Amino acid sequence: MLGLLLEGSSISDIQKTYLEYSDYAGIVEIQSSVTDLNNPEELISFASSLRIPAVLVVSKKHEDSSSYEKLCSLIEKACFSYVRSANSHLCTKLSKTFTDKDIQIIRDVPKEQTEVPQNLYKALKKASENSCVPHIELDIDSEESLINYYSYLKHISAFGKKVISYTGTFSNSAAILYRKADSMYLSCGGQALKTLKTVYHADRIDASTVVYAAVGNPENSGLAAIINPGFEPVGMNAVFIPFRTETLKAFFMIASLLQINGFSITKPFNREIIPYLGKISREVTKTGTANLAVWENRYLKGMNTDYYGILNILEKYLDSGEIKNAVVFGCGAAGHSAVWALRYRHVNVTILNRTTDKARKLAAETMSSWDSLENAAKYTGLADLVIQATSSTDDFAPDFKFTGKELVCDLVYNSATSAFMTGAEKAGCRIISGKACLISQGKLQFEKLTGFYYPD
Repeated sequence: MLGLLLEGSSISDIQKTYLEYSDYAGIVEIQSSVTDLNNPEELISFASSLRIPAVLVVSKKHEDSSSYEKLCSLIEKACFSYVRSANSHLCTKLSKTFTDKDIQIIRDVPKEQTEVPQNLYKALKKASENSCVPHIELDIDSEESLINYYSYLKHISAFGKKVISYTGTFSNSAAILYRKADSMYLSCGGQALKTLKTVYHADRIDASTVVYAAVGNPENSGLAAIINPGFEPVGMNAVFIPFRTETLKAFFMIASLLQINGFSITKPFNREIIPYLGKISREVTKTGTANLAVWENRYLKGMNTDYYGILNILEKYLDSGEIKNAVVFGCGAAGHSAVWALRYRHVNVTILNRTTDKARKLAAETMSSWDSLENAAKYTGLADLVIQATSSTDDFAPDFKFTGKELVCDLVYNSATSAFMTGAEKAGCRIISGKACLISQGKLQFEKLTGFYYPD
């Protein structure tokens, strides 16, 4: 189950959160600190009205023996299904009190007992004494701790009833795959809950779910909302999720542990991946970058869907002969692909980049022109197509002006609108958004990963 964590200073606060996100939750967690045990009527009324099971998380101020009877009364009257506490003595006492009732006690495992993966199983076993369900919070704050987690995943999942929560900058993939650890539920804030439910269908993942990935640093989740909806219509039990690692070596270790079938590649690994590939497509040979890898006859084959994604979204303009001259801002992985794709269709291309050595090299490879971004104003009115492929959201070419006749294509889909693109819109240019590019990209990657046409 996916759980909604209800936090706030009052019942009205948590009620507002519940009403907004309850459609995505199978269980809720409520902090006892929102109520006064001497006057718990408001919490009792709210908890009793819930359509889904509720967990009462006991706060420290309610753990003392003087509050015990009032706490038990609140639990019974509010019809809580679960009670969670970090106080082992209180958990033991509650377990004995409610032994004949349909209320389960969840005992928090101290963090220091779970910091070393080898101690995890032992800590779970100890916390499960007296019929308590152990709850562990795993802090996954490095690629090493992420590898350790997946290394011990089968041992964690083999343990009986348990609840797991995840923190740390590398924890996102583990949280999405919480059911692989056989956790009873995963509790999180409202927006995170909505994403887990609608983008990843995390509550439907099971032991047989096939995992596809996007590897990058930082992780890039842009393709997930496009690729994941395609699996169910073609009858696949699969999920596409982002992984954050600092090195490709770490990702390959994780990929082996999870038997990842194929993966999208984002910065900074688009070039670094090449030596790991047993086969490469013609487009990878041309551009020197790969953004997708799939297993093919025991070999890892690298492909570049940027190349065909750009051609797909520009196809009608290229076929009509409308695009003869193009200016491409930036020559990173996406810029490389754009230049090669346009030159394949015999478009005259000028590459503008901050680092002129990179622009000069790409221009030589593709028989294009090049210049510094500082000289962007020289190209005002000279291009039928302008492609924005830089990672910057700043006004990096303030002297470049749009005439309104240009077709403008934004290849940056994971950042805020830049001053550059705002200028194109104000001038009345036709815009192909970063989202349109992303959708084209996602459909192509889905087909390469699965072998199925994307179900439109």
